[in-house]
Amino acid sequence: MSTVDRRAPEVPPVPEPYLYVQRSQGSVLVEGDVMWRSGDWAGRSTPDATPFAQWKVAGDDVTIQTDRNSVYPLFIWSDRVQIAVSPSIPQLLRLGAPHDIDIPAFAAFLRLGFFLGNDTPFAAIRAVPGGRHQVKLGSEFVAPEDNIPPVEASSIARDEALDRFIELFRAAIATGIEGAVQIVLPLSGGRDSRHILLEMFEQGRPPDLCATATYYPPRPDVDLEVARMLAEHLRVPHRTITQTRSQLATIRRHIRETGFCTLTPSSFVQPIADFCRAHGVDCVVDGIAGDTLSAGHFLNRETDKLYSQGRYDELAETLLGTFNGIDEGLIGAMVSSGHVRALDRGLASERVIRELKRHEAAANPVTSFVFFNRTRRDIALMPTRVYRAIPRVVCPYLFPDLFDLLYSLPASMVVNHRFHDAAIRRAYPRAGAFAYARHAPDQHNRRQQVRFATETARLLGRPGRARLISKRFAWPRILRCLVDPAYLPSISWFGPWLVYLAELGSAL
Repeated sequence: MSTVDRRAPEVPPVPEPYLYVQRSQGSVLVEGDVMWRSGDWAGRSTPDATPFAQWKVAGDDVTIQTDRNSVYPLFIWSDRVQIAVSPSIPQLLRLGAPHDIDIPAFAAFLRLGFFLGNDTPFAAIRAVPGGRHQVKLGSEFVAPEDNIPPVEASSIARDEALDRFIELFRAAIATGIEGAVQIVLPLSGGRDSRHILLEMFEQGRPPDLCATATYYPPRPDVDLEVARMLAEHLRVPHRTITQTRSQLATIRRHIRETGFCTLTPSSFVQPIADFCRAHGVDCVVDGIAGDTLSAGHFLNRETDKLYSQGRYDELAETLLGTFNGIDEGLIGAMVSSGHVRALDRGLASERVIRELKRHEAAANPVTSFVFFNRTRRDIALMPTRVYRAIPRVVCPYLFPDLFDLLYSLPASMVVNHRFHDAAIRRAYPRAGAFAYARHAPDQHNRRQQVRFATETARLLGRPGRARLISKRFAWPRILRCLVDPAYLPSISWFGPWLVYLAELGSAL
């Protein structure tokens, strides 16, 4: 039942949609797509049943809309004579958007690994918030920050909440997959995709294929063994998709596709996306937000206490070291001295505090902060950008009724990280025999890591690539990786950061 692809298929890039409107000598110039909508598929029961974005131009008026939580990324640059909109930041830069870095936003990004609110790396480019917006040529678009949904805190009892979770998840899956011809489920060793698989099996419509991608070293393939066993137990076909040989090419493509907006790698989804596109798959089911909303991911009693007591300075300091950002001690050494303001932790802390205050009225403020920043601005880039060539990407945890239930739960109900486990056990009592993937020691591959170090050195040697990078940091470490086998594994943790800075530097 389980097969292996030796390598993910190579497919040509997907064209990036855009709209550019300019007033020139009394007339209006329109380039690109006059009308565009993402993620559109038959069977959508409500406009928010899956992340989407759209725009339409009429004269010098542009109407822009995203799903209410703006999970589908859409970016805008405007001034008094022009408007440009696209889901691709590199596309906006090609259209002429100014390249100046948003220093406070970038300072926070380096430490978090994702951007906050509607920030992007570039001061002139903003993420479009959720909802419908009318933009008129001749006036600059100012993205409103007050886009947190008015979902009231729930007083529902835990048992009733579990039953509602099971019921609404069941409905989301049924609606989401209705009419799909060929469904692929990216299956990990975690809870979110397992929940999807079990429910699809329960409904008599299992995926046509479960797919699990391998990782680049040093991350061990702990998901693979668990995914294989679960798929074989349910007699669902499973395929292992291995990575392309060039880790550098994979990282560079990821950075461009996600618009320089994340330090989280997409190596798990990228080869699956290529496989689906090469084989004409019309539907992928993705578990985005399941762990954040139902398992209290990144929530703990200390952060909840700091939030409830309004101790934002301490909470910001805690969060700046929690996620997938660059280690504080390395930022000063890695980033060139010409960009010293981006090294200012005070700027980063101020930006985090401002964002924290936007979520203080939520039922579970920590989860609200994590969802609308890490999930929305980082993790969402995987199903929306990396899977963008697949006609239907179903995200069941984001269906409105289910989202509202989970978003409204108090921190006390999910802070022990067992709520999602309890729902799965209650809904599928016979599926408890398989443990979830656990942490395992790093697994290094000398040949792969030498290739990555060599390719990174060549990249940094190109003109304009190292303008954000301290040469005093980069070159001694890369060269040492190439001559010192004991030091070689280090390329796996600082190499991706150097590649990100090199790619961003080339865009300035």
